[in-house]
Amino acid sequence: MLTEVQRAELEEHGPNPTPARSKPRRDNYSEEYLLSVLALSSANAEAGSELLRGYVDTLRKHDVPWADIGQALGISRQAAWERFR
Repeated sequence: MLTEVQRAELEEHGPNPTPARSKPRRDNYSEEYLLSVLALSSANAEAGSELLRGYVDTLRKHDVPWADIGQALGISRQAAWERFR
């Protein structure tokens, strides 16, 4: 559920206030709004990390090599191993 501040920000800037190719203009938002979405962003990042770890665990159970996992993530085999071992 959105707060009044979040609703006002959405009404003023829309759901995507900047073109997809440009750097987000976070300075267009109020500090109150940015603080209010900080916890949500952190929770989303943690959930994404848990989901990613689950996929990697499943791939490893199926004997998928670290090199393949690293390649899929755009990182080296060693970096994948260090991150998910």
